[in-house]
Amino acid sequence: VPVFVDTVCFTDGIIYPCAKKCVEYRKQMGLGHVKILADVQVKHAHMLLPQITIEQSAKEAADCGADGVIVTGSQIGEETPLDFIKRVKQAVDGLPVFAGSGVKAENIKEQMQVADGAIIGSSLKEGGILTNPISYDLVRSVLSGLA
Repeated sequence: VPVFVDTVCFTDGIIYPCAKKCVEYRKQMGLGHVKILADVQVKHAHMLLPQITIEQSAKEAADCGADGVIVTGSQIGEETPLDFIKRVKQAVDGLPVFAGSGVKAENIKEQMQVADGAIIGSSLKEGGILTNPISYDLVRSVLSGLA
């Protein structure tokens, strides 16, 4: 969920948090086993209240029912700062924390020493372009970076 607890300004205007609706909807559907991964201070958006720290956003996500927290860089393909991942992990005390952008062959080992998992997209695409097909060679390269 990209805007679970933060109020952000996006290209289409202000987006308000949806944590309560998201948790209620999951319950109404009888899908309590479906995990909610909440992106905090999501890329491509600006915090309406920039004084809120990433730790505060992460704690609020956990308190509002997130089963895991996603931390990103500021745009697609930009590496998630390790410091952000470390700070969020300390703030959410045991909840899984995922690197949400910029994981590639060159940094996957370092990222996975801190994060509990990663969302990998553009670094697997030919030329790094999201609309391009996934490259077998790039997937292989990223996975070999874990070794």
